[in-house]
Amino acid sequence: MPMRMRLSRDERRLRLLLAATEVFGEKGYRKTEVSEIVHRAGVTKPMLYRHFPGGKAEIYMEVLDDLNAVGFSNSVNHFTSVSLSPIVLNLWS
Repeated sequence: MPMRMRLSRDERRLRLLLAATEVFGEKGYRKTEVSEIVHRAGVTKPMLYRHFPGGKAEIYMEVLDDLNAVGFSNSVNHFTSVSLSPIVLNLWS
């Protein structure tokens, strides 16, 4: 069985935020489930709650804060480079 690399705290947090951005963008807040976010991020639910004790609401606010921090136009440019621009646009729908 291949040995898995342990991710650093920052890497896990980034994976969670990127996965959450994708899922929220595709499904919107109401239809997004925590299980989907953790599956895409490749971590467990307890790990999500360790980083975001408030669960879905907290990670959603963090995603919005991150997008707001770099500005909407910069966000579109950034997420286009990782193929997420339609997802980012859907966050506000």
